[in-house]
Amino acid sequence: KRFSKKLSCKCYDKEIIRNLAGTCAEQYLLSEYDEHVTEGILHDLVTKMYSYSAQIPENKAFLAEQKVLLDLASKENCIIVTPCADFALKDQSHCLRVFLSAPFKQRVQYVMKHENLSEKQAHKRIRQVDKKRADRYWNITKHIWGLASNYQLCLDTTLPEEAMQQQILQLQKVIAEN
Repeated sequence: KRFSKKLSCKCYDKEIIRNLAGTCAEQYLLSEYDEHVTEGILHDLVTKMYSYSAQIPENKAFLAEQKVLLDLASKENCIIVTPCADFALKDQSHCLRVFLSAPFKQRVQYVMKHENLSEKQAHKRIRQVDKKRADRYWNITKHIWGLASNYQLCLDTTLPEEAMQQQILQLQKVIAEN
């Protein structure tokens, strides 16, 4: 988010993308109801709309998110921080796909500090989140989450922020020129 402010562009995270994708999800739900009109449909429809993420198969939800990502990427320069964005935008030659990671020890320290957890709890939390991310990525893409070949640039977040930003800017400039 700090980097997007520096570049004077918008930053979209997974919550924003999922909210924007809600419209696509609602369209999916409406098409389901077109075939099965029943009494109390308004109640059922409202209930389903408010819980679409639990009702729509993961791939359908991803397709709705992908539609939003493609639309954003075609309209404006922006930073998108959401799972599977690299896969959704893989055919967009003007998009730079970056994977940020940190050594496990630094991640544990960060989680302990920001989530007020013990070291053991932080280890468990990180493993759970990583597994969830890897499983979702595999289910949608059939690729390995975090694999360097999925990205044009992989950076260690323990590097100075300014150095990472310069690397990203330099590579984005090369992409824009081609």
